[in-house]
Amino acid sequence: MATGSLTDDLDLQFLLNQSQWSCSQCTFNNPIANFPICEMCENNNQSIVNPFGDAALSITKWSCPRCTFDNLMISQRCTACGQAKSSASENKVQLINSANASLLTSTSLLVRDRRKKHENEAEKMFRHVIEYCKAHKTNFVDDQFTPNNRSLGEKSFDHVAEWLRIGDVAPIAHEDRSLPLTIFSSPQPSDIQQGALGNCWFMAALALISEQPKLLQHILLTKEVNKEGVYMVRICHNGLWKTIIVDDYFPCTKHKYLVFSHSKRRQFYVPLIEKACAKVFGSYASLRSGTMLEGLQLLTGAACEHIDLQSSTDPVYLDTVWGQLLSAYESELLIGASTGGTGISRDEYARVHIHGNHAFSILAAHTLVDSSSRFVLVRDPHSRSEYREDEVTESVLKQLRTINPARRSTGAFWISWSRFLRYFSSITVSTYKSSDFDVREAGRFSRSSTDDVLSYRFHVPQASMIKISLIHHRHARKTRSFHTQSFVLCDVDNSRSPPIIGAHHHRIVSSRGRFTYWSDALAAGDYVLVPYSISFWRSSISGNKQKNKDNRCCLLYNIT
Repeated sequence: MATGSLTDDLDLQFLLNQSQWSCSQCTFNNPIANFPICEMCENNNQSIVNPFGDAALSITKWSCPRCTFDNLMISQRCTACGQAKSSASENKVQLINSANASLLTSTSLLVRDRRKKHENEAEKMFRHVIEYCKAHKTNFVDDQFTPNNRSLGEKSFDHVAEWLRIGDVAPIAHEDRSLPLTIFSSPQPSDIQQGALGNCWFMAALALISEQPKLLQHILLTKEVNKEGVYMVRICHNGLWKTIIVDDYFPCTKHKYLVFSHSKRRQFYVPLIEKACAKVFGSYASLRSGTMLEGLQLLTGAACEHIDLQSSTDPVYLDTVWGQLLSAYESELLIGASTGGTGISRDEYARVHIHGNHAFSILAAHTLVDSSSRFVLVRDPHSRSEYREDEVTESVLKQLRTINPARRSTGAFWISWSRFLRYFSSITVSTYKSSDFDVREAGRFSRSSTDDVLSYRFHVPQASMIKISLIHHRHARKTRSFHTQSFVLCDVDNSRSPPIIGAHHHRIVSSRGRFTYWSDALAAGDYVLVPYSISFWRSSISGNKQKNKDNRCCLLYNIT
């Protein structure tokens, strides 16, 4: 592919992004290249007068099927990976009740291979942007997430005095000032410092990722500092991996310190990943409050299991939960925990030095002497802890530190299982394994009982553990999902004519909310999976149709 044509595409993209149009629904100012779909609320603005006349015909976008990059319609090949436009126009899905259905076949990829594929594609895009900056003798400034109050979001932060390039930011620790700037260098959870944002849910998840530094490799596609200020970060948004390009401008105080998250030893992977997520969700303010489940899914792309600690006080149930926690720890899975919703007063949380309504990382679980001496090692993303309890004596602490030597100065503290159950409301376990194979498919729930229904047929070559996730897409992070979503899973016997569905295996899985998760062993054979939700069917109320809800979803199935 000729470099000149790609450079022309990038030049045109740059010029088109200089003009903006305002969304009729949310008033967000979008670049011309986005017309008529609003980047913030995804409202279709075709009803408003086209502000660009016939030029709009040339700025319609097509999405590359290989790397999902949104290209200008005039581009005959994907600007990022070179995929031909002709093959990108095919968007076929299998409809279970459509006689003229066409089948699109997807092949499962090893999770680490999918990461490598995305790295290669991002590297091409990265090189083109670098070459553009060098040719124009400038550094990169992201016009989609500009260094101003709009990117800060609602209720702008008083501490923000200016936006500085990362090389001009002052290190908080005096001993760090002599160190070179790096994206990451032997990262540790204790390096992570939460800033002015109330996003402990994200910091705690990122701290878990730092426990296994290799996991950072699949998030940070740009691994070296560059003077052009171009960085590629890989985030799993709504169940689909997206490569986010960001610049190196960050909100700072009048003393040139970072306002939001930072990391010790002049590493800037923490603010870099935080900024990529802020861009995905529209602003830094949009990252306030969340759950560990969301944070771990954003960073790993894997489903999470949520364990409610408040649903029962039955000793048998709590023993089962302990077994699940111990198994997850011994399997080296990523584990988080949350406080709040326990009925404990704010004063008691303050008295024991545990933050209420807060997210934490779980670093270890261990039993001493007998089954009644159970302890959990928890880490606060604020990187400090004053928690003490009588059961964790110096003698006990000495034994526990042979399991994990983490100190209170890093925010880590050991807590007995009984006290853990009192102050913590839930545990979240990520199912991420780099050795898994996965398939990810975007789809839509039907809007009527008469609409075609998407189905997904897949083949399991040998008996395997299967994990299936159904994820509802949201326009905004804080939009709550009140719908019920489900899927039907059946075996397909192709030895008969016509094939028999559900002769040996049939299951319906349903849940209320945006995540539906199921895991079990499946025998070798062919299967069909049908996701659906009647919550999005149109209804008439007093002669007026109810406003359509966003019915997009993502289907993910992992094979172990």
